[in-house]
Amino acid sequence: MNLTRTYKRDTWTVICKRANETVTSDNTLSNDSELLFYMAANTTYRIRLFVSFVTPAAGDFKYALSQPASPTQIANRYWHVLPGNPTGNANAVATAAVASTAMNGTGTDPGFIFMEMIVQNGANAGNFAFQWAQNTSDVGNTTVLKGSTLEYMVI
Repeated sequence: MNLTRTYKRDTWTVICKRANETVTSDNTLSNDSELLFYMAANTTYRIRLFVSFVTPAAGDFKYALSQPASPTQIANRYWHVLPGNPTGNANAVATAAVASTAMNGTGTDPGFIFMEMIVQNGANAGNFAFQWAQNTSDVGNTTVLKGSTLEYMVI
């Protein structure tokens, strides 16, 4: 009896941010201009997200995920590192989309967010999007950096 199983490797779709995107004096979460894709109804996705950003200490950073309503199931593991606040880093598991998450630090060095997830989308189709803004409205530039990526595959 042969117990070996061979699986065809599914193809990842990679969305790589081609240019920096900046906001100033804006603490309203908005979809990133590039880090999003359309989710079909009743389809399961594996998703990876890596976002690098810089922000002034006064503005800080916040983020969330937006997706079609009523997914069947979500399994999400994520990490984020704050500029100037290594003890405030998150390393967590979630069973729902990440809601508005504030990242308050004291420095201006780059921070990052990394997520891996499985999303079983329900009957509603629509966009999956990374959303972000300043946590506190500030005249300094908050920027998601070129090279940040969103990858997904249908499984």
